[in-house]
Parts: sequence; structure tokens; C-alpha cells
Amino acid sequence: AERLPIGKVEVLKTFSYDTLRNFYKTWYRPDLMAAVVVGDIDPKLAEEKVREYFGKIPASVNPKPRVEFPVPDNDEPLIIVVTDKEASGFNAQIMFKQPNSNLETFNDYRNSQKRSLFIGMLNNRLQELTVKPDAPFLYAGSGYGDFIGRSMDVYSLFVAAKENQIDKSIESVLAENEKVLQFGFTSTELERQKMEVMTMYENGAKEADKVESGTYADEFIRNYLDRESIPGYQKEYEIVKELLPGITLAEINELGKKWVTDSNIIALVTAQEKEGVKVPTELQVAEIIKSARSKKVEAYVDAVTETPLLADVPVPSKVVKRTENAAFGFTELLFGNGVKMILKPTDFKNDEIVMTAFSPGGISLYPDQDVMSATMASTIISQSGLGDYDFTGLQKKLSGNTAKLTPYINDLREGVNGSCTPKDLETMLQLNYLYFSKTRRDEDAFNSYLSRMKNMVKPMRSVPRVIFQDTLSKIVSMNSPRVIAIPSDKQLDQVNLDRIMDIFKDRFADASDFTYLMIGNFKTDEIIPMLEKYIGGLPSIKRTEIWRDLTPGFPEGIIKVNVPKNSEPQSQVAMIWKGDFNWSPGDRQGFTMLMSILEIKLRESMREDQGGVYGVSFNGSASKQPRPMYTISSQWGCNPDNIDTLSATVIQEMNKIKKDGPLENDLNKVKETMIRERETQVKENGFWLSYLQNHYLFGNKILSLEEYKSLVNSITIKKIKAVANKYLDTSNYVQVYLTPKEKEEAAK
Repeated sequence: AERLPIGKVEVLKTFSYDTLRNFYKTWYRPDLMAAVVVGDIDPKLAEEKVREYFGKIPASVNPKPRVEFPVPDNDEPLIIVVTDKEASGFNAQIMFKQPNSNLETFNDYRNSQKRSLFIGMLNNRLQELTVKPDAPFLYAGSGYGDFIGRSMDVYSLFVAAKENQIDKSIESVLAENEKVLQFGFTSTELERQKMEVMTMYENGAKEADKVESGTYADEFIRNYLDRESIPGYQKEYEIVKELLPGITLAEINELGKKWVTDSNIIALVTAQEKEGVKVPTELQVAEIIKSARSKKVEAYVDAVTETPLLADVPVPSKVVKRTENAAFGFTELLFGNGVKMILKPTDFKNDEIVMTAFSPGGISLYPDQDVMSATMASTIISQSGLGDYDFTGLQKKLSGNTAKLTPYINDLREGVNGSCTPKDLETMLQLNYLYFSKTRRDEDAFNSYLSRMKNMVKPMRSVPRVIFQDTLSKIVSMNSPRVIAIPSDKQLDQVNLDRIMDIFKDRFADASDFTYLMIGNFKTDEIIPMLEKYIGGLPSIKRTEIWRDLTPGFPEGIIKVNVPKNSEPQSQVAMIWKGDFNWSPGDRQGFTMLMSILEIKLRESMREDQGGVYGVSFNGSASKQPRPMYTISSQWGCNPDNIDTLSATVIQEMNKIKKDGPLENDLNKVKETMIRERETQVKENGFWLSYLQNHYLFGNKILSLEEYKSLVNSITIKKIKAVANKYLDTSNYVQVYLTPKEKEEAAK
């Protein structure tokens, strides 16, 4: 290839109208077209409409054949090493070209399952290497799939290396690959991977009647474009259930030997170019690949244990209070240990339960020097495993289990987020209990994560857009030490494992002020005994806590800052507004609608009328805690010469809506969109989880769909105008813009 697929700039600026029109006539034609209609439709009517409108398109005369161009073989490796001062890391990919695979017959499908099992097991091994402190890479993985067009597949190995360790990273991933070629996978690895695959297809089959229209449409599209079979979720589960047991370890182990060849090798290395960084040459990469086949490796040992996930049974406490909300179908429970839990059974999904929990406090309770330790605490603890299992052992223990649970500590709160299928609910609750009772201090996990973090952040500090966002964050927060976009070396050095353990244990020492919410496919009365054991059994010391208000200040007046760091002749612009907010239903709804209306107006003005941007965002959010405040941000990319004009357009549109209010047509568009979105959302577990959480956190009133429609429709042009005048402060904002380096040099 001699150009980027989108084309050269000079071509984009000078091509003729006829060139574009001829391309359209050549390739956008009926014999290359399919129409897919999926949804709440009358199939007969839909077919009639497709025939009516698509049938009008005339057939092409002497249509040009669509050629599928082959990719030639190569005897010697094709290797390229590319460096750039603004690259955000150090990456390498080794690919082995393979014949194009089909997915039409049962045998094709069986082969795809074999490939999936192989890749899954190898990725598990690479993940195991990643979490070791001496790993030379941030992460590594493998894959198998199509490469260029529809003409070929590739088996690929890829790594994101640490600084000055690209060569070692390539050697490491090739060595792991060589272990598979020489010794194969183990029977226990294959058994676990088959469990993972079966669980995935079983879940898909159970949700077959709840699949969204877009997902079905995608299936039909792949069937047309890639000839992928579509037996349907339930049939596919039956096929997998029949095929999987017969796939042997010997078959899987033969795959790697077939895929890894001495010819048809491609390698790509991309790296940041800076002083002191060593990047291997193309000859050196070729030598690493060649020597990998002859290096001595030892067989992988699959360490597994049958220790129970939770050995110590919690002491339960009973439900001491139960309140029903018949209008919205949820139950509020209070356990003897003080924990509150809200349960809303639904039939939106056949096989899904989602859970969240929150408690006041968070990072706000700790001094500035502990911010990084507190910020990283939940991630480090998660990376350390639970109970008697380290991180890798826990992943193996949970193979085939859908239970997922992650703790968090943010500025004002701590809690957990989780999900599972009904059959794995007990496992999810056990994981939750372990985070309160049996976390692990793992020095290796800590050192590994901190090493990955430092190596990930270091090259990013040279990336212009990252510098731009970091500058924006510092200015908006008035250099608050508690607001960290890109941590400095000094801030990362403040992270301390003992402090992390203390902070996490402190945040999860007392469940009495926690509120849990669980939504999904369960029967409330049936699961209460299990909840009394695992939620009612959480530790409780009945302490009283509240978060601290450490909200950073916001600059007064109009602050404009140039960041002349970009090497390309393009700019990125951000404008930020902040202020106090009136936490009323009318203002919240009006504010949300105002943001949508302004995004429409800015897109029309800045993109469609002026042609100055490819896209522009205008977003706003309001929060009640620690005190009611709003934040508005607008961002776009543009030609550096257009910064002032486009910035003025934003202010003009804001002033216009403050003076005249919105156009009725724009207001109606937004109303219709919001109502349509809510009609879909009320049938989603995730919506109810966040909606009820906001009710219990902020006291927001729960509205029925009809009440919500009434609220939306009650917002008038006059109300939007009033909200605009209250929150669009054109005399107090921060503007930061990224500009080319030559602008700075010219100014000098």
C-alpha cells in the first residue's frame, strides 16, 4: 500500500465531482446490495416497503466486476519498525498469514471452536505472565481472524512493551508460544476453557428471546457480507454442546504447529522516539523471530487447587424491616447489621442479575498525600486475588462462572459493582463478602501493577492530546493536588502498599452504612435466606460517617490558555463552565434538554454551515453531592486558524438561546428523542440500577413512564430560556486549545 485508505490530503482537496459520482455509480448498485429490516414490525408490510422503494433502483448496465485482490505469500519475514515522537507507547505484533477460513458448514464451525479454544488458553497464559512483577510488557495477547479484506486470515501475537523492553517482550511472547508448540496445553486448561465457552453459549441461548434488534441485524449483515451461518442462539448452543466434548487436546495442540511457519510472517513494531529509548531494528526483530524456534523452553505447569472459595461461613443476621413499593415493583430490606438492600425483580433479561452498593466517605476522608494510594486501592486489591487465591488462581477457580464483582473507592463513596446469572448469585455474594473479610496483601501484584502504571503513563506525557487534557484538568481544578489526570512520578512514588491495605480495610470495615441495590431475574422471597447469610453477615461496627466537601475552586473570569505542542497543523479546543445548581426536577430536566439543543445548534452552525469541524460535543451534567453544582464542556477539533471564529460561534449560540430561547422544532426533536430513549430504558436492568441508586443517593423522585413523559412535555421554550440564563455564563469560563508547535516558534 502506498497511501492511507482515506486518501492523500491533496487528492481530498482537488478531486472532481465526477470522480465521486462515478465511484458511487460503479459500486452502489442493486446486485451488490442487501436490505435488512429488524424490529417491532409487520413482516408483510416491511417486505412490501422494501420492494416498493428498493425496487425502484435501476439495475446497472455492464456492471464492473468486484475483484477480491489476493495477498501474496512471502518467504522472508516482512518487518517494519516505525517510531514517532508522539507515539503513546511501545507495541509489537507478530503475524502468521493463514488461508481464509469460512463459517458455512458444521466442520467450519467445529474448526472455529478449536481456534477459539486455542486462543483462549494462550491468552490465559499471557495474562498470567502480565501480572508478574518482572514482566517486560504491560499486556500481551493473541488472536486469529481476518486480516486484509476477505482474502486471508492471520494468527497473531501482540505485546504492549515497557520502555526499552520491546525485544524482551517479543522474546517472551514467542517463548510462551513455543511452549505450546513443543509441549501443548494441559487437559485442565482445556477443561476450563470448554467451561468458559459453554457458559457463554448457554447464556446466549437463555437470552434468545430478549436479543435486541440491532444484534439480529448485525447477524444478517455478517451472513450477507462474510457468508457467516446464522443458526440462531438456541440452535448454536445445541451445536456447541454436541461438538465441544469431541474436540480433543491432541487436535488443539496440532493447531499451533500448523499456524506457525517459517514463511508468511509479518512483524510490526511501533514505538515512541525519544532520547535514551532503544528500539530494535528490523534485522534484530527478524533475528528474534528466527531464534525463538530454537530456544530451550520449559513446559507450562498448570497450578490448580480445590480449596473452597469461601471457607469461613458468615454469621447471618435477619431482615428486621421490609418495605414494599408496589408502584415500582421493588422491596426495601433492612438487615440486623444495618445494611439496607433494595431488590427489584424483572423479566427484562432471562439470565441476568446486576448489583451495586454505595457508602459515604471515599477518598475525601484522606489527606492529599494519600490520594494516589486511595485512588489505586480498589484496583490493587482486585489484582491481589481474594481469600486463599491469588489473582491467577481466582480466575481459574471462577472458570465457567459468570459472577463478577469489583470494589471501588471514588471521591465521595466506596462500594461494589457486580453482575451474574441467577445460578451464580451465591458466588457473587461470596466475592462481596470476601472483600469485607479476607483481602490479600500481595507484594508481587502491587509491584506488577505499579510497574505497568509507570510504564503506561511515561510515554503518554509526550503525547500532545494528553498534555492538552492534563493542562485543562489542572486549570479547571486550580491545580488541586486531589485532581489527577496524568499522575507525575512524584505522585506515583507516594503510593504505598501498607497505606493501600489500611485505606481499603478502613473503607470496607463497616457495612452498616452501605446500601445495596439488586435488579434482575430472581424471586425476592426465595433469595432472602441467602442474602441474610451473605449481606446480613457483613461486618458492622455502626460508625457514623459522611464525605468531606473538598470541591476544588474554579477560576473567575475568562481564562484562555494555549498549549503549543502539536506537531500536526490541527488544533483541539475545550471550553468549560462550572457553577452552583438548583437541584429541582424542572431545572434538572430543563438543563439536560438545553445541553441537547445546544449540541444540535452547534453541529448545524460549526459543521454544516461553516464546515469548520468534523464533530462538536456540548455536554453538561449536574451533581447534588458534595453540593449542587453543574459542569458544562464543549470540545472540537479544527484548523488552528479557525479557533477564534468557532469559539465565538459557541458563545453566540449560547447568547442566542438566552435571548430568544430555542426554536420550537429543536425543542420538539429533543423531547421526542428523550421519550423514545426512556421507553427503551425502562426495559433495561442497568437503567433501573442507576435510577434507583439516584433515588436513594439524592432523593430524586421515581417517575413512571407517563409521569416522565409529562415532565418532558411540560418543559416550554420559556423554561429552557430561563434555564439558559441561569447556567450559561458567557463571562466566566476556561478555554484551552492545542495548537501546532510552529505557532509558538513563530510567536517567539
